[in-house]
Amino acid sequence: MNRAFKIIVTLFILFIITLGGAVYFFVQYRKVQTLNNSNSLSTEEEVMHVVGLVSKHVVLPKDEIPSIAIVDNVEELKNLAFFENAKNGFKVLVYRQSGLAVMYDPESDLVVNMAKIEKESFIEEEGVQELHEEDKMLE
Repeated sequence: MNRAFKIIVTLFILFIITLGGAVYFFVQYRKVQTLNNSNSLSTEEEVMHVVGLVSKHVVLPKDEIPSIAIVDNVEELKNLAFFENAKNGFKVLVYRQSGLAVMYDPESDLVVNMAKIEKESFIEEEGVQELHEEDKMLE
């Protein structure tokens, strides 16, 4: 009985440790899910947030919602005049109907560059995410 008791106690302790670990990781998972849900804005909300920040500095077209691109590889864009002062993380608002592109630095809350654009093929470089290929910078 002494040996059987030791085995039962050992198994019980292992069960408690395993259960405690499972509960701990489940709680951590729920915290991450809650943070992700509370910190993430929908695409439309994020666009309107960026538009609100940029509109403090310049007058933006009110009759359209822009496409927003994020500069993620500035080295590939340095040969384009519009991106001469760009840094990774800058946001580019593209207003196709109004023919306007605005580069915004969210860290220092500054408009870095603005340019007229025409409908054709904007930037096909890999250094910018989410820009549509129908727009081209006017030089």
